[in-house]
Amino acid sequence: MFSYLTLVHGIHKFMENVLSVTTANKRIDILRNNIQDLQIIDESHRPTSLTNSNIGVSVTFKDVVYRVANKKLLRIPKLNIQAGETIAITGTGSRLIVPLICRMFPLNQGVVSLNQIDLTQLNIAQLMEQVGVVPWDPKAAGISIGNFLNPDGKIPSDQINNVLIEVKLFESVARLTNKIDDMVDRLSLGDRQLLCLARCYLRKPALLILEQIHPNVIDIVNAAVKQKFAEQTVIIVASHEVQYRNICERLINLDTL
Repeated sequence: MFSYLTLVHGIHKFMENVLSVTTANKRIDILRNNIQDLQIIDESHRPTSLTNSNIGVSVTFKDVVYRVANKKLLRIPKLNIQAGETIAITGTGSRLIVPLICRMFPLNQGVVSLNQIDLTQLNIAQLMEQVGVVPWDPKAAGISIGNFLNPDGKIPSDQINNVLIEVKLFESVARLTNKIDDMVDRLSLGDRQLLCLARCYLRKPALLILEQIHPNVIDIVNAAVKQKFAEQTVIIVASHEVQYRNICERLINLDTL
């Protein structure tokens, strides 16, 4: 027979599920937004056969499911992206593409592969050498623009200046009090995305992932994809794929897979 205790227990379990999903989403947002985690990662090396290359890598999703507290947040039954292909991805769970490929959470089931190699078998440091990310809201507290672009100090200053000019960021940096020694968080959202793009220019990753590009810089990013990343694999996580129709070979809606 239904009782007050049954009702209380049911509400308690429901709130546990809600809090689990909320906590997971917040954790993913924190990881995704921190561009240090996405682009400067190191760990003990493990053997892997992924080849370092300036040309694109193939990306395969097979039977991928990610859920929290029985709530399915991402489902990709089958998706093959060819090396050198540029695609836009929309639909439910598309915001999880970046943390998924960057191995920020384990899947409940399925496999994601680069060049037919399961991501879980790849060294994180080498994976991040192959993957460049322009997050939707990049953050890098306490890091200067110069250190973000050139963490080991090996890139000549004239090369960095040329890249800043190419991505239309040179003037914004020049207006800062301390120029390239100023902090990343002094830049606007759009300029921080361009800064991530500039880092990708310098690193030449085999896979470039663009996430929800700000309208103010979308033309600059689109031009870069066509001119500088024509041989790389490019995944664009978008809310409105119409903005990328002229640069994409395919438009993928996860809800229709």
